[in-house]
Amino acid sequence: LHDACWTAEPYFELVEIVLKHDRRLINITDCRGSLPLAYVNKKHWKYWVEFLRKKKDEFWPRRDVKADGEEPKPELVLKEPHSKSVPIPSKPASLDMCRLISMGKISPEEAFQLSEEYRMKYRDQVGEPVQQTIVDNTGCSASKPAIVASGNNGNSNRRFSLHG
Repeated sequence: LHDACWTAEPYFELVEIVLKHDRRLINITDCRGSLPLAYVNKKHWKYWVEFLRKKKDEFWPRRDVKADGEEPKPELVLKEPHSKSVPIPSKPASLDMCRLISMGKISPEEAFQLSEEYRMKYRDQVGEPVQQTIVDNTGCSASKPAIVASGNNGNSNRRFSLHG
């Protein structure tokens, strides 16, 4: 949710998907101690207030704790940190190809059917270079520094991060 709040323009469709999965994610701090809404650009605050007011009854309905009891903890909170690791992909892909997969424009299965050379060299229509930087975030419970790749095609900013 932090990344969904840290966008050039509000993307409420994504925020809604995340909150439908677990509305309590809005209360989770990151390694810097920041809540997701701390990443919202100040010029978009009024849009966020409007969105949250419109959705408050859906995501935070009134509850009677005496009648309903305490809300249970999310399932993943009960698991040990780093107990559900994501495997390293056996077939690498370019960042633009990863972007297509993450946006649902192509399935991972479809991407894996492409040749490795094509996956590694694929670029979007703009064909701009993507810059990589290493960010030391090991204090954020990450085992390795993050690789942050970014680019700007003149119409939108793009940022990807891969954590170790």
